[in-house]
Amino acid sequence: MKTVLFDLDGTLTDSREGILKSIQYALSCYGIEESMENLGMFLGPPAHLAFQEFYGFSEEKAFEITNVFRKRYSEKGIYENHIYDGKEGLREIEPLAKDIISDMMDTNDKLVIDFEERNGNL
Repeated sequence: MKTVLFDLDGTLTDSREGILKSIQYALSCYGIEESMENLGMFLGPPAHLAFQEFYGFSEEKAFEITNVFRKRYSEKGIYENHIYDGKEGLREIEPLAKDIISDMMDTNDKLVIDFEERNGNL
């Protein structure tokens, strides 16, 4: 096997907690207090578009708050992810693969590897 292609976020790991806590934090930085239970609409769409649609941010402000969200997620949120039951076998794939590819953005590649190493999967 030379290449493994997989969808990490939401398929192999439950990223809900890390994403929603990071969205909640970003909103609080802009004076908006919201419970995590009310933030599920952020799961799926691009964050900047969700901030515009659900909270009326201008495009410029939506990108600003998205950067706050991404900073918190990269520092803490990634580590609030949990591997779904039955998906712990990633460590068995790694020695067989020359390249491991995820659908996450290039800027998050290190985060994926850090998360997997921290959880004993690589």
